[in-house]
Formats: sequence, structure tokens, C-alpha cells
Amino acid sequence: MLLFAISFIFVFTSSYLISTILSKNNFVDCFVYTILTTFSQLILTSEILSILHQIKVLPFLTFNTLFLIISFILWLKTGKPIVKPKLKPFLLKCFNSMKLDKSLFILFLGWLFFICVSIFLIIVLPATSGDAFAYHVARSFDWVINQTIEHFQTAD
Repeated sequence: MLLFAISFIFVFTSSYLISTILSKNNFVDCFVYTILTTFSQLILTSEILSILHQIKVLPFLTFNTLFLIISFILWLKTGKPIVKPKLKPFLLKCFNSMKLDKSLFILFLGWLFFICVSIFLIIVLPATSGDAFAYHVARSFDWVINQTIEHFQTAD
């Protein structure tokens, strides 16, 4: 669990550093870039390690450390940009937009409803169903045993 936390911190930090290089003054752009870069880095690392049949803890940590070092060097070379969050103007714009256009408020309420329903279903329903035991969990075990995320062979 500790290695997972360290790896997550490395991935998120390197993504933030890359995002500050891409958008130096805009907090919202930096936030979106950080999320996209984080997912992109996870996918890239998983795919490279899958090709090499090295889906293990240490190679993941090594790749994440390498990405962090590269992004830190790039961040230093570009003048150490830091994006300061300006949440008050952003929230004011959102609030004014919802006052001007009532459909945005309705969409927000719909989004909030779906999030609440999803959280309720996560709490109430079991995590594993028959389908999960027959295919999804077995696929995960196959990936761990073979140390790759290649296609999972089934009887179909």
C-alpha cells in the first residue's frame, strides 16, 4: 500500500509539473491538464510494461520515478512556473452563468442527482456479481499471473 501511495504521488506530481509548463497562468487549464496527464501517464506506463511483460510493482515505481525526474528537469528549465488557484473568480463566473442560464442549473442538478445515485449504488450493491466472478475477476488474475494486460482468452 505504501508503494502505491508513493507511486500515486509521483504520478500526480509529475503531471502537475507538466501542466504548469503547458499553462502558466490559467488555473482551470492547469487543473484539466493535470487530470489528463495523470491518466495519460498511467495508460502509457501500463501499455509499455505490458509489452515488456513487466506488470509488477517495482517496474511501475521505476517508470513513475523516471517520469517525475524528467518532468522536474523540464520544469526547472522552463523557469519553475507555479499556478496559483483563483477559485473565487471561477466560482463567481459559475454562479453568474447559472443565474443567467437556468438550463445550466438544471444540468447541474441532474449531474448532482446521478452522482448521489451512483454513490448510493456503490454503498448498497455488492462489488462482485456472477458476471464479475466469471469474467472480470478471472481476467484480473490472468493479467497478474502473466504480468501483461494482453487479451484474455475465453471459451467463446
